[in-house]
Amino acid sequence: MNPISKFTNNRVVTDAGVFLFLLTLLVVGQWSSVFERWELGAYDLSLRWRMEKPANSDKVVQILANEEDLNQLGWPLSDQVLAKVLNKLHVAAPRVIGLDFYREQPRPPGHEELVAAFKNVPETIAVFKFGGSKAKMVPPPPVLDGLERSGFADWLVDSDGVVRQGLLYLSRDGRVSSSLALRLGLEYLAADGITAKPDPVNPKYLRLGKTTLRPLGAKDGGYAGSNSGGYRFLLDFRGGENPFQVYSFLDLLEGRVPAEKIEDRIVILGPGADSVKDQFLSPFSLGGSSENAFMFGPVLHAHAVNQLLRIAEGGSAQIITINEFFELLWLSCWIVMGLIIGRTPFNTVTFAWRTSLAGVGPLLIQIILIHGNIWLPSAVATLGFVLAAILATAMASHEERKQRRMLRFLLDKSVSPAVAEEILANREQVVGGGKIRTQKLSASVLFTDLVNFTPVAERMEPEVLMLWLNEYMGAMAGKIMVNGGVVDKFIGDAIMALFGVPVARESEEDIDQDVVNAVSSAMGMWDILEHELIPAWKKRGLPEISMRVGIHTGMLVAGGLGHEERMDYTVLGDTVNIAARLESLKPGTEFTIQPSICRILISEAACARLGGKFETALVGDMVLKGRSETIEVHQVLGVSKHND
Repeated sequence: MNPISKFTNNRVVTDAGVFLFLLTLLVVGQWSSVFERWELGAYDLSLRWRMEKPANSDKVVQILANEEDLNQLGWPLSDQVLAKVLNKLHVAAPRVIGLDFYREQPRPPGHEELVAAFKNVPETIAVFKFGGSKAKMVPPPPVLDGLERSGFADWLVDSDGVVRQGLLYLSRDGRVSSSLALRLGLEYLAADGITAKPDPVNPKYLRLGKTTLRPLGAKDGGYAGSNSGGYRFLLDFRGGENPFQVYSFLDLLEGRVPAEKIEDRIVILGPGADSVKDQFLSPFSLGGSSENAFMFGPVLHAHAVNQLLRIAEGGSAQIITINEFFELLWLSCWIVMGLIIGRTPFNTVTFAWRTSLAGVGPLLIQIILIHGNIWLPSAVATLGFVLAAILATAMASHEERKQRRMLRFLLDKSVSPAVAEEILANREQVVGGGKIRTQKLSASVLFTDLVNFTPVAERMEPEVLMLWLNEYMGAMAGKIMVNGGVVDKFIGDAIMALFGVPVARESEEDIDQDVVNAVSSAMGMWDILEHELIPAWKKRGLPEISMRVGIHTGMLVAGGLGHEERMDYTVLGDTVNIAARLESLKPGTEFTIQPSICRILISEAACARLGGKFETALVGDMVLKGRSETIEVHQVLGVSKHND
């Protein structure tokens, strides 16, 4: 195999290449905002499914103009109505009032009354529209201009139309404006001695109480830079869609709102009717529990100011994101996990449920972490896991097909179904890296040959000879396979069989059993030759013949020999040579071999592992052809009487 093929067949290298490919692909996708909507959708899901803590919602009260209010009071609400509402609230002594109605110009009747109310109710903070490239600015009420009693009502809308971020500041032409939520929060907190200060470490950051609000970066969390203007923070929507007390305008004007529900609180006035298009998509809009698709603007302001109060008072933490290094590490871990899952042996059902179960892991972890105010993006991690699992599975399937193609060189040999099943079950031990593994293992080798085959064959017609020889070979191979052996090769009239390959034996008991199986095969050959083949041959006028068997056990080297497209599984080593020499050993004057229709000679190493299951006779210490050392030879005479 050439170096390039060897390199590409290395599983670690292949998996590393897939890992780097997926990591690069997904990171580029994140940077280019391809996955932004997926990540934002997962963020919404985590907000909806998280375990809730009770929100500090009793400090914020909403007075919303519903459809009944608009039918009776008219729309747009007149300055007179707003003046009555402000004066009514002032009596109940709230800390601060947020007016989420634009009043850049009079809405008669009652304009003078509203101007007077703005002066007489100093806790009122009105809204204006900061505007931008696509929207014009709507100024605050002229009477409040320059008094720092107004805040902008603008929201940053994400690429999918959902509001997930709150704003503290916006700037244009060197002028910095504060949001309504920040104005309301600071006014409320001032009574408790909490003020906004620059962070001592980074003066560009705002510090409320003991907490520094770090602005959301353009690429923090699941964002890819689509929104980067202003001092942004993630809304946590703690408590659900609208956990705040809500009253209508008529409730207030007709005296149905208890004063104690208003006293010392933040009151937000605004539209709360579907006919007034002051509505926004929120994380609860898609798949949430609400029957309404939108969240009213005043409710968003209530969530933002409530969150600022909790942060300033130490009752909650700002939702934070992890840095890019840990995001990369997080994504890498899920890609690696996908590769591991995909590489694990499987069937279709187990792969499906394992992938599904592990695939939701990133989202489940995100749901848990969002409860601790940490946003760890999960959509790309899930995608990385699934893609890695699919690719790893595809590679594993390809490798398995390649392994099976390599295994055909083994399975094409004469093996029993049980041995074939064992080979397939342990194929990782047998093949790897696109080739048959070379192993050093302990095995038993059996050689058998016919006595005086050449002169017998010369007297027979070719067709008759082949039929006769195939009948013999088929019967002998059958006995080998029945006893768990592998017919390694047919060499003319000789057979070479192996016991204990290609799956290496790990225990002495298994090695002993291989020897017993080899001798049992030889005894079976003897029996079938003497009682079936020879009687049948006599009737058909075919020649009778005897056979020799040699068996030895020991260490040898097993592996594939040849070309990738034409490879032979074989074994090499002294164990093979000794078995062959035992089979071909010729009687001499210095030792005696008992005559038999099937002579079975085994080495001392093999004889010692039989456990007394066969009757044997010592032949003697022999010097085999091609060897200088002697070897103790035994002859198998039959099955032991004690083993019947």
